Amino acid sequence: MNSDLKDFKDPLLAELDDFRSGRERARRRETTVSSARVRPSTAAFLLGILILAAAAGLGYHLYQTQTSIQSLTSELSSSQGRLNEVAAELRESHTRIEELNEGLDGSRDQLASQGSELNRYRNMYQGLRSEQDQQTREIHALNVRKADQSEVVAVKQETGALRSQIGETEARVEAARTSIARLETRADEHQGELARNRSEIAVVRAAADGNTAEIDDVKRSLEREYYNFELQEGGGYMKVFEVALALRGTDAARRQFDLYILADGKVIRKRNHSVNEPILFYVEGREKPFEVVVTRIDRKLVVGYLSVPKA
Repeated sequence: MNSDLKDFKDPLLAELDDFRSGRERARRRETTVSSARVRPSTAAFLLGILILAAAAGLGYHLYQTQTSIQSLTSELSSSQGRLNEVAAELRESHTRIEELNEGLDGSRDQLASQGSELNRYRNMYQGLRSEQDQQTREIHALNVRKADQSEVVAVKQETGALRSQIGETEARVEAARTSIARLETRADEHQGELARNRSEIAVVRAAADGNTAEIDDVKRSLEREYYNFELQEGGGYMKVFEVALALRGTDAARRQFDLYILADGKVIRKRNHSVNEPILFYVEGREKPFEVVVTRIDRKLVVGYLSVPKA
């Protein structure tokens, strides 16, 4: 962009130079015309045309110059916007890097503290071992010299106390090692936990997909088709879908009726059956039962529907 600005030449200055050159050429033509004794009105007319042409060219170049300046200004604004976005991203990246560095420094300081504590325990352990060895040598010397028994007992007591201190020191050293191991494996544990969470999410999604499929199956199993019918007593069999129905008697007072159902070449007789009480029966080739329900009863007339499971 800067190189384009350096190489940019103002067309206005170029046009002014062209205009000056035109005026110089006009003077020369005027001198030539005067020497040829051309009339003054013709020379003035030609000079006016030249001035108008130069002014029109100058205006056109001014317009082009203004357009170029606006285009360059727009490009500079766009570049500045992109630079601002990049700067914001860099600031955010620096902030994240600083947070990571702080966490890393804290872990390093903790590891250094644990290491110094471990070294201190090791030095203490070595010192106690040295004291124990010294006490052992002293006991051996006392035994050789057959020293006083009471002195030997005191030395043994001191040796036991030293051994107890050594045991405590070893326990502290082991605790420090365990703490350091936990610090070293914490990052791996976080990664493992993240992997487990992803696995659990995948399992939950799979279970949700399975539940959705089961719900769809249940919905499909509950889908049925309905066929309405109206039967007259003594009117013979009436075909409804794949079965035939015949009304043999009605008792409007008790809201009961006698119904014959012809299905698969067999007759199913239902006597003294109540209104709104379903009659279920199976048809060959169907896994789910057909259902006949009488919803209204009048004198020698019943109205109801046949429910058939969808194939």
